[in-house]
Amino acid sequence: MTTRAAAMQAAASIRRAAQKTAAADPVAHGSDWRLATVSTVNTDGTIVTSDGITVRRLKSYPVPSVGDQVMLAWSGLGNWMVIGQPSAGTTWAWQTMTGLAAGANSSQNPGYRLTDDAMVEFRGSWTFTNAPVNPFTLTTLPTGYRPSNVREFGIWSPSTGTAIQCQVATTGVVTVYSTNKSYWLDNTRFSL
Repeated sequence: MTTRAAAMQAAASIRRAAQKTAAADPVAHGSDWRLATVSTVNTDGTIVTSDGITVRRLKSYPVPSVGDQVMLAWSGLGNWMVIGQPSAGTTWAWQTMTGLAAGANSSQNPGYRLTDDAMVEFRGSWTFTNAPVNPFTLTTLPTGYRPSNVREFGIWSPSTGTAIQCQVATTGVVTVYSTNKSYWLDNTRFSL
């Protein structure tokens, strides 16, 4: 064997040994991220991806659902976490409230939207021809817009110039406690 051939063989052997050592050392891997699909939502703050990886959620991903596409990060030590969902262009898009309480006449398209900071925001107004029964269900929000705990806040009633109690249940039911005939939702928000 020539000196050059022996040197090339030695270099190849060193390269293979280095690659094998790096493959066995998680620190050498560094860190990275990738996309995955949620297949299971666990009650312990983790999700399972469609390829079987159990991953810890961050607070920035408060309402996971099966089928969500999520962004995962992993460290060189092998730890995984869900960073959250990539924007699908629907965050901040207004959704029309459907199933408004009987007798409610919408004058400014009551709606809701999810903000990037995991808040649900309301807008619009409505009036009743006759006084509603106290309390009444205004609407029911769909999954993804429902809080993890009951949320209570005030909404404005221009007919009396006062704030009225409003409650959103974990089921998405929005309840208003009043017999006033008109209400404004603009700038009302609650956290998931």
